[in-house]
Amino acid sequence: MSAKFLFIPVSSPRGIGEYMRSLTLAQSLRERDSEAEIAFILSEAAPYTKDCPFPVYLCLSSPTHHSAKVKHYIDTFKPTVVIFDAAGRAAQLKHAKHSGAHTVFICQHKKKLAKALGLRRLSHTDALWWVQPTSMLNTLNPWAKIKLATLAKNKLHCIGPIVRTPDAVTITETLKKYRLENKTFVLINAGSGGHSVNGESAADIFARVGRRIIQAEPNKKVVIVYGPNYQLPLNVEDGCIHIPSLTPTEFSSLL
Repeated sequence: MSAKFLFIPVSSPRGIGEYMRSLTLAQSLRERDSEAEIAFILSEAAPYTKDCPFPVYLCLSSPTHHSAKVKHYIDTFKPTVVIFDAAGRAAQLKHAKHSGAHTVFICQHKKKLAKALGLRRLSHTDALWWVQPTSMLNTLNPWAKIKLATLAKNKLHCIGPIVRTPDAVTITETLKKYRLENKTFVLINAGSGGHSVNGESAADIFARVGRRIIQAEPNKKVVIVYGPNYQLPLNVEDGCIHIPSLTPTEFSSLL
């Protein structure tokens, strides 16, 4: 019987980092094991749910706020492993563990790690994945360090940022797709496209910087990636190359 992986990332109309990290992991798993069954639990308010290449169970908002639904989906899918990416309440971890699944909690900053180290969560977590440089752990408060050294000593795995590493062929194909040449363009992206600063879209602020670059250096190519949560029409008359969104592999290729 093939393993079954259930991903539960934070998801919303704003950020996308947790989902993209989980998607990167899921795609890597699929490449390693074509028989693996993979599913996601996502917020129906997140625009990218319709583009997810795996089966999706929906909640009204981020899964953390819908324990009854999450428990029901766990019972329905019967996963071998549940990966909570900065999401999930202690009750959800407990239910996943009691259902027979292995549980993983991904922490991307100190606040999430502090939550993960809560006794109720930690007792139902098999592995903590720290997706920052190991040196960042030195900035934790003394109490967190004590819990890491005692309660979570064999659970914490410092794996660093999770990104796809494209091969030369993939990089070449991606550059060709967007009519670009290596090291001849400026790449601009403000994350998911759903964030705002003082009421203005962060993506629009970044795009304005792109237009200034074009004005200063007319021969320079500027590529603006808006993100799947961006909801406004794109301005395609300013000389920049506008891309609504990219897959994790495409984005890594352009980087």
